[in-house]
Amino acid sequence: MKNLLRAIIIFSLALPIYAQQNFKLTASVLGSGGTKANNSLYGISGTIGQSAIGTSSGSSYKQLAGFWQVRLIVTDVEDESENILPTEYKLEQNYPNPFNPSTVIEYALPFNSNVSLEVYNILGQRVEELINSEQSAGYHKTNWNPKVSSGVYFYRITAASADNPPILFSQTRKLLFMK
Repeated sequence: MKNLLRAIIIFSLALPIYAQQNFKLTASVLGSGGTKANNSLYGISGTIGQSAIGTSSGSSYKQLAGFWQVRLIVTDVEDESENILPTEYKLEQNYPNPFNPSTVIEYALPFNSNVSLEVYNILGQRVEELINSEQSAGYHKTNWNPKVSSGVYFYRITAASADNPPILFSQTRKLLFMK
């Protein structure tokens, strides 16, 4: 270990002097301190002021010094958020809003629940029942394609968990339909 440390120290002290004598710095990046230099026989790249960090290569060798970096090749991306259950009931704002011709309504159920999702007009009259069923815990969404006139409407979710005693949840949001 001591010999390796000595070699790194000697390399870090000798390389800048050797590089100054034999190479012309052709480019540098001040933001990250990176630099590259080369001639017809050799090339060197590293970090300015950190001579022990970087690479040195020639026609028959390549030398790396400094911090090691493990490079990973990503072969698959999986959305893990679908596997996570919500911790609370939630009714999201519909999107797009205002909308024409349809909108998406999303909601979260932390438990298996009996769910009712209804749309009301400005007078409080029920216009349409979108959902009335038992649903599993998780994230859900539904589309609404209204067959009504333009205007302001409200959508309300009512959910009751299957637990004993049941957990009751109700929330209302406003949406705007424009023809």
